[in-house]
Amino acid sequence: MPTDSQYEAMERLQWSIDFSRQFPENVFRGQWIEMLFFDCDRIFHREFANLARELLLAEGASSICMCGHHQSAADSPETQSFFFLDEGETPELYISFLAREWIVLMGRFGLISNVGRWCIYTERAQEFAVIAIRDSAIRESARPIIDKLGALRIESALENPPSFGLTSRGLTQEGRKRLIEAYQASNI
Repeated sequence: MPTDSQYEAMERLQWSIDFSRQFPENVFRGQWIEMLFFDCDRIFHREFANLARELLLAEGASSICMCGHHQSAADSPETQSFFFLDEGETPELYISFLAREWIVLMGRFGLISNVGRWCIYTERAQEFAVIAIRDSAIRESARPIIDKLGALRIESALENPPSFGLTSRGLTQEGRKRLIEAYQASNI
């Protein structure tokens, strides 16, 4: 049974990401001042537990909801599963969970805290992720974490790709154009 803060994070995720959309569309709901792209493998690495703890502290939050949308076969329905990262989450516990449950899944994932001033979305098959920032206060307090993620605005991410998925070989010209239209600072 989720705690109150875990339940709040789960609710915020449903309000913040439209899981009926996929890249290259903008998947975020509501107002966000900045969206930055990075290599999605960073989320599925043991060090992300430490970055998650830093995000919790920067925001004054207590829990992060990580939601996975998975499909076992092309003709099967998508299923949802949840994992919560709290202040005491260690890299060992985090990677142990991922290894048992999610590390091999090529689904779509969303993450948000119970406060909801940032949100992450990724599609593993695309090999990149995007973090949306709600306001300038969290942008400043989370800047060191954003830098550790190597997160860049879409124009910079396409010019100097932080992952294969954003290279000209990993993303079609049409896909690049549509990402810019959906995530360019002047369009959000």
